[in-house]
Amino acid sequence: MGARALVRKLLEGTPYKSAHWIRNAEVDAIRRFLSQLPTDTMDLVEVSGTQWRHEATWQSWTELDYPEFDLTAPDHERRYDVVICCHVLEHVADPWRAARTLEDLCRPGGWLIVVTPFLIKIHRTPADYWRFTPDGLARLFDGMEIVELGSWGNAWAVAANLRIFIAERRWVRWLDRWTMRNNPATPTSVWVIARRPGGDHPGGDRNC
Repeated sequence: MGARALVRKLLEGTPYKSAHWIRNAEVDAIRRFLSQLPTDTMDLVEVSGTQWRHEATWQSWTELDYPEFDLTAPDHERRYDVVICCHVLEHVADPWRAARTLEDLCRPGGWLIVVTPFLIKIHRTPADYWRFTPDGLARLFDGMEIVELGSWGNAWAVAANLRIFIAERRWVRWLDRWTMRNNPATPTSVWVIARRPGGDHPGGDRNC
């Protein structure tokens, strides 16, 4: 069976498990990290997302969404214990300014989780400016204490998503038979988990 026929066979009639294939590893990494935190005493903010609202019990949950909230021109003074920003920075014209805003949203001692794509199709919503390697993402947040720098991908995931996205304008859903083998040389997603310096407990400094 040729490669095209195999991909077609795997895609037809097989239910997906939970998420996009290219996002499974990043979701698992974030879940593992959050499971170590006392989330019921922590305030969470998601930047342009709602995925993590129900993944844990939070003291409070806030969404900051564009265009009401702009990472490059923020008008927001509240600080949070956990800041999550997934698949957003590639759409921001000034990622350096956006990175400083994300850091500022964290209380001293608070946690920042950022995920960006790498080897995936350009997707303008409304624009698509950047791709970050793990080294690039670490450089973007070098003012914070990086506790995890991760990536996931493989040649199959890259090829399948390019083919399906071009043909059908959708991302490949997770299938039980898709491989989760990771090749660091061909990442489809990259993430960083970092802590803002200061504070003396997992919830950060509540005076900020």
